[in-house]
Amino acid sequence: MHKDHDGSREELAQLAEMLGESFSYYRCLQNWSLNRIWDWRLGGNAITYQDDPAFFQRNLHIWRYDGMPVAFVISERGKDFSLQVHPDHRDLEDEMLRWAEDVWRRERAPLTTTAFSTDIWRQRILLERGYEKGESAGFTRKYDLRLPVEQVDLKEGFRLMTIAEYGYPEGYVEAVRGAFGRPVLNMDWYRSKISAPGYSDDWNIVAVSTDGRCASFCDARIDWKRGYTEIDPIGTHPDFQRHGLARACVLECFHRLRQSGVRYAFIGSGEEPAPSNRLYDSLAPVEKVEEHLWVKRP
Repeated sequence: MHKDHDGSREELAQLAEMLGESFSYYRCLQNWSLNRIWDWRLGGNAITYQDDPAFFQRNLHIWRYDGMPVAFVISERGKDFSLQVHPDHRDLEDEMLRWAEDVWRRERAPLTTTAFSTDIWRQRILLERGYEKGESAGFTRKYDLRLPVEQVDLKEGFRLMTIAEYGYPEGYVEAVRGAFGRPVLNMDWYRSKISAPGYSDDWNIVAVSTDGRCASFCDARIDWKRGYTEIDPIGTHPDFQRHGLARACVLECFHRLRQSGVRYAFIGSGEEPAPSNRLYDSLAPVEKVEEHLWVKRP
């Protein structure tokens, strides 16, 4: 049985648990992290589509087995789509692609999805259905926090702390909006994002200047049940770039995670030549997997 998302937080919680089970099997982000599904609903999209609440129902379609979700097709912004599949139900992928092509596609042409370079199963099905491998869609890196972590080297005049310690969310929002240049990242966005399960001001690390400005940041969303985290977003306000502040925030986060018993951290990035790739590669990932676009033309 499969149907569109019913719009409830309860159903999103079920999908998050499915994604968590997927991580337990793969020990990597073969699917999304469980927190990404919440960010899809409560992050920037919550503001962008606040006047179009049906966006979330028509861009999330769920397959169930014995009453529980085992796979879903999801579109982050209504343009391309992604398959998220429990490892025990990969036989559904051909049916899911057929549904996306026949139902979700509508006026979208060409049709675009993604696959990791390590996912031979997905690539084979895409080729059989007439998709062509396209350009890079970015990278996912895995960090083993059981290994020694580099010491933090923080530029003089800055302090590292959590948002809880900083106590000035408006300053944090100003830094995030400045780093990414997206007006949608405002206080409404912040209030929505912190309502997600798994978010904690104690795991949002910031670098603060002597005059109290939030200069850089990284936000860890932890799956305590499975001992891993995805760190996103990471960034630095343009006024403070090229001082190693994002690196300091991430390393501080790594140390705190390690001390708290979290085993793995994951960081995603854009395709080359995204400047952040140099930073994330220098942090000694144990795995780096590239994702590619796959395109089906009319």
